[in-house]
Amino acid sequence: MKANNEYTKAINWKLFYRNVFALVIPIAIQNLINVGVTATAVIMLGKVGDRMKGEDLGDIDFEEEF
Repeated sequence: MKANNEYTKAINWKLFYRNVFALVIPIAIQNLINVGVTATAVIMLGKVGDRMKGEDLGDIDFEEEF
């Protein structure tokens, strides 16, 4: 038990948490940006999907040119 107490006393907790938050905050911001971009893409694709119907796909020419 005494070794455990000496170990916890040796850690500068203020510096430790400052370093942890220095890593956590940019990761959290990147995650929020990723969620925003993904949500925007889903909304835009949903609007395009509403406008595209089966008869619209009939106009696409699938012949390959050789």
